[in-house]
Amino acid sequence: MEERFACQGYSERFVPRGRVCTFCIMDESDPEIAFDAAGRCSDCITAASKRPAWMALPVERSPSFDDTIRRLRKRRSREGFDVMIGLSGGLDSSYALICAAEAGLKILAMHCDTGWNSRQSVANIESLCNRFSVPLETTVIDWDAMRDVQRAFFRSGVPNCDIPQDHAIAATVNRAAAKFGIRSFLSGGNWAGESILPAAWGHDAQDHVHLRAIWRQFGDWSKAKCFPRHGVFQKRIWQPYVRGVTVWRILNDLRFNPLEAERRLRNEFGWQDYGGKHCESVFTRVFQAIYLPMRFRIDKRRAHLSSLVVSGLMTRDDAMRHASEPPMSQDQAERDVAYLCEKLRITATEWCDLVASPPRTHESYATGQVERRLSRFARRYIEPRMQIRRNW
Repeated sequence: MEERFACQGYSERFVPRGRVCTFCIMDESDPEIAFDAAGRCSDCITAASKRPAWMALPVERSPSFDDTIRRLRKRRSREGFDVMIGLSGGLDSSYALICAAEAGLKILAMHCDTGWNSRQSVANIESLCNRFSVPLETTVIDWDAMRDVQRAFFRSGVPNCDIPQDHAIAATVNRAAAKFGIRSFLSGGNWAGESILPAAWGHDAQDHVHLRAIWRQFGDWSKAKCFPRHGVFQKRIWQPYVRGVTVWRILNDLRFNPLEAERRLRNEFGWQDYGGKHCESVFTRVFQAIYLPMRFRIDKRRAHLSSLVVSGLMTRDDAMRHASEPPMSQDQAERDVAYLCEKLRITATEWCDLVASPPRTHESYATGQVERRLSRFARRYIEPRMQIRRNW
């Protein structure tokens, strides 16, 4: 009964919160949302303004696509690689790898095993790397450290409990790039399916000051010596201005449709579905589909589906229909919670207390304000002089 109570009222958590946008399906679960006179929200208005300009042309890819390929080849590493990609086995990174391989780039794939890989994601990674003869580097994070910091973030009450996993992945990918002399990263990030993500729902995963503050207060900081760290300074200053690292979001230079990409991945490459956006990690599946709705009344599917509406790939009615149904059954939610609690050594009683306790903001804990100021200074005064294209 205790485990069942952990998800009591689960299906009732997927009703809109307050006012809903008349164009997309974002609601007031984003505390910073605003609406215009027509009822359209600030989230989808901002997302539409960021649409890559070339998409207004009647072409299937950006006019700069071939030029970018040539520049990446000129930056080829001493080991013979044009780019590195962090490969999770998810849809976006999988499709980015395929597009880059078909364009003739020499790729090194990097995978960070945080202890939460789904069976499907592992199969997807192995299948794609074998298909395109892409070398794969895998780093396994110390499980004792990962478990301790993830448990600390749950206990802190902040909304973005995925920070430790994202932080470790960024750190290991950048270390591998430095090891192989690679200065160009390939990213699966894209406007079509990810143009909306409220800032209030998260916090910069590379803020190691924030990571340290929460870990020290709610966990065993001594375990951090086994945990890879990569701060805002490395991300915003050292990598772009000292190492000359650039990131190419290749899917933003293609007529990318996530729904069609998934069909192609399944039909041509035997790609396996893992149950939802970013759910290739079992931790992220529980965090996004159960914990956030239960504790914060946040359903990240609203942002994902709204992004598809803004990009014209889904109707608002279809998005509303998808969002009205829970992402999983009550029984599946209880099984997933039991699995997560067992791995993190959280008792069912503690889980109930966590879900019922008042949430806290990330600003309740120390953050790397000095590094963010340095980052803004660099973007304003250093970047124009160095003429770095930080995100081709």
